[in-house]
Amino acid sequence: MIKADLRKLYTEKRMALKKAELNLWSERIAEQFVRLPESKNAEWVHCFLSIPEKNEIDTFKLIQKARSEFRKIQFATSVTDFTTNTLHTCRFIDTAHLKKNVWGIPEPEPQEPVANELLDIVLVPLLCFDLNGHRVGYGKGFYDRFLAECRPNVLKVGLSFFTATEDIEDIHAHDIPLDVCITPNQIIRFRSFS
Repeated sequence: MIKADLRKLYTEKRMALKKAELNLWSERIAEQFVRLPESKNAEWVHCFLSIPEKNEIDTFKLIQKARSEFRKIQFATSVTDFTTNTLHTCRFIDTAHLKKNVWGIPEPEPQEPVANELLDIVLVPLLCFDLNGHRVGYGKGFYDRFLAECRPNVLKVGLSFFTATEDIEDIHAHDIPLDVCITPNQIIRFRSFS
């Protein structure tokens, strides 16, 4: 299927999930993340912050779980620059200092910049992914541009409520594939991390 069709299909599937499923599956994804071997040694993890109205994975559960398991882990997130259609990395401390942007995405305020070169893992939002590690997001290309600015060996980890779709037909040269995808029931590796 092509991205536009997959985007529509998986948006509908996600919006059909009940609150109990969202909570349980978000907790399972958080548990899978702390089992990921690279998580144990990560110092900086970039994590998107959930938009509850879009039935996204509750990444606040993941952040809380990781902080309780790994003392040295620090979290960063993004602030969206709509004039350049880019993401700027800043430190995420707690939910008390968040403000929603025009798209409803929670962003830290004030913003303490974090250099992209420091990031060990980037948790990437998606609607669906395929067996080759390609993903379908919301279609604006923010994360592909952002990942291109990170160091080449940053671990790119997708988070998904659903299992892989067989194939995304319209992959572009600028689409950056995932290294790993975490679902409620498994960790899928597409390539080795080096």
